[in-house]
Amino acid sequence: MKSITYAHLDEQVYTTTLANGLQVMLLPQPAFHQTYATLTVHYGSLMNAFSPDGQSLVRLPQGTAHFLEHKIFEKADYDAFALFSQNGADANAFTTYNKTSFLFTATRHLHANLDILLDTVQTPYFTKKTVDKEKEIIAQEIKMYDDDPDWQLFMQLLRNLYPHHPLHDDVAGTVASVHQITAADLQCAYDYFYVPNNMRLLLVGNFDVDCVMQWLNANQANKHLTSRILPQVQTTNAVSPDIVKHTVCYGAISRPKCLLGIKNLMPFEHNQTGLRLKLTMNLLLDMLLGDDSNNYLQLYQQGIIDDTFGYEFSITDDASFVAINGDSNQPQRFMQTLQALLQHAANNDELNDDHLSRVKKANLGMYLRSFNSLETLANQIMDNDYGTVGFFDIMPMLMDIKLTEIKQLAQTFFKDNAFSTVLLLPQEDDK
Repeated sequence: MKSITYAHLDEQVYTTTLANGLQVMLLPQPAFHQTYATLTVHYGSLMNAFSPDGQSLVRLPQGTAHFLEHKIFEKADYDAFALFSQNGADANAFTTYNKTSFLFTATRHLHANLDILLDTVQTPYFTKKTVDKEKEIIAQEIKMYDDDPDWQLFMQLLRNLYPHHPLHDDVAGTVASVHQITAADLQCAYDYFYVPNNMRLLLVGNFDVDCVMQWLNANQANKHLTSRILPQVQTTNAVSPDIVKHTVCYGAISRPKCLLGIKNLMPFEHNQTGLRLKLTMNLLLDMLLGDDSNNYLQLYQQGIIDDTFGYEFSITDDASFVAINGDSNQPQRFMQTLQALLQHAANNDELNDDHLSRVKKANLGMYLRSFNSLETLANQIMDNDYGTVGFFDIMPMLMDIKLTEIKQLAQTFFKDNAFSTVLLLPQEDDK
């Protein structure tokens, strides 16, 4: 086992890879009473087409990864959620574009709950009857999101920015694609991706490292699981300049909803360069649009934005984009003003050393507050895994970012051909 001390944070992290390939990261937090555990599989909704080693291309229905997440908890003679509950744990799971995570939080019976987590994920049970039953449940979930205007606005932006990339598909799939999924499809995805060397177990909280390692080794030794060569996932160009510039939709809403997207036309690198880009973009957006900026104040005073205003830099495996959203009674001005602001951002008065210093301190404060919540801390660790660098390297990297880097990013990222806008208007405005 490798121990890494981060003196600037007074934290010690333990990492190891078990004999079967399972990656383990342990972060003791003795000041807490709880422990938060997450077992993450590098398999998400973008991985429906893949080539197993030496075999032809396999295509699975859209939504297979999410469907598989649902079925992992159901076994032949028990439900894993019930077992967690009996041992005082709250369990959950979620699927994204590139991963599926299974997790629990508990204050007691850590050994039992760890065994339940590992056994649940590593002993699948799929039958036609249980799969057919789940189809209707997931279909209802999809229909529920279909009625959410903010979700539909976001999905339309993805269709605009990535018209030829599976990123524009809903993680859950469609009602039609879900009904195509079979038990054999789930078993196929499970066999190729749910292997130890494609999983990572993270524990954050109050536990003894040596005891946890003994439990993990014993649990895995009893299963006789081994590593295998992972399939080659079919990729699509995520930085294609093909973009739908503008879409207007109508829905059952009372006020117009606006969403402005800017696509990164360069591949996102999952390494030190990528992490630095992420931090730099977050600083840039905060300086330009944060609620302490003059830009924000002017937009607010002019009635272009209100408290619904927000922005985010989103990243998947090889794609990244900025999304800026808000409800506005002046939707055209919202889009035009913000796009013009961003296109001339490199010369904006908000980009100065004093403002950068303030924004860095604010970002550093949010970073340090992550340590006040085990769930937030664990999620931040998983979301900032960039190979040789990660969450614990953010603080020195953040403080090292220069104003020249921020201006350069503003100059290169906010290109005219990278923008797309989506307006969702009240139905009565549909002429």
